[in-house]
Amino acid sequence: MKRLDSKIGWLGCLLAVFLFGSVEMMAQPANDDCDGTVTVTALSADSTVFSASGDGTGATDGLGAGAAHVWEAFTIEECATIYISFCNSENPPSNVFISVTD
Repeated sequence: MKRLDSKIGWLGCLLAVFLFGSVEMMAQPANDDCDGTVTVTALSADSTVFSASGDGTGATDGLGAGAAHVWEAFTIEECATIYISFCNSENPPSNVFISVTD
């Protein structure tokens, strides 16, 4: 479990990087590029859990980072502590990069 303390008004753009032994040639997921980021429902102080799903199948390495990637994003409405967990994931990613912007 990773801990990320946040401040009011920032946008978290989660870049989940999934390393594959071989990337199958098939349609890429819509969130294969940051321009196609899947936005999760805005979080509020009353929110305790939100989830994003998908396994990155068909994702490509559009950034040249050496690994396939997909993007998820969320916005918080006030100061919060955010925990990111891959519990209950059948095949959790071996590398995860997190970009926090305001």
